[in-house]
Amino acid sequence: MHAASREALAAAELRLLDVIVMLVGASGAGKSSLMRAGLSPADLAYYSGDDPLNLPWLALGAAGVVSVIGHVVGDRLRAMVDAVDAGDLAAARAVHTELLPLHRAMSAIGGGVIFAKTALRLTGVDVGDPRLPLPPATAEQTASLADVLRGVGLEVSA
Repeated sequence: MHAASREALAAAELRLLDVIVMLVGASGAGKSSLMRAGLSPADLAYYSGDDPLNLPWLALGAAGVVSVIGHVVGDRLRAMVDAVDAGDLAAARAVHTELLPLHRAMSAIGGGVIFAKTALRLTGVDVGDPRLPLPPATAEQTASLADVLRGVGLEVSA
């Protein structure tokens, strides 16, 4: 059985449990597989857990997002969610497009934890380095991320 099909079947079974009220999809294929299983927002609340796919998930009815980039641009994600809720997909698309450099930077730096901790430190919130086995960002990655953060209008303190 294909992984997306297993996910859809598991979700179909989870909706029968009163204690399960939401799912977070972070695989990129999760939402489409859940939709193919006939699940809807009436069954469970769906949240995007894959930052580059936040807008498509929201446009398909997701209840919200569980975000890595939201650590530094939560206000903009809130604006994107509000725009989708208001039916203003053009405004939501503009926010999504503005944030694309952050999505690329997150991938380039090695993923969520390294990105979030480095971005927070660069914006004045020192949360320490990642725990092992994850390494801290290199000086080159940190400099590159600082440029990206400035490029999306954030003040960088380092």
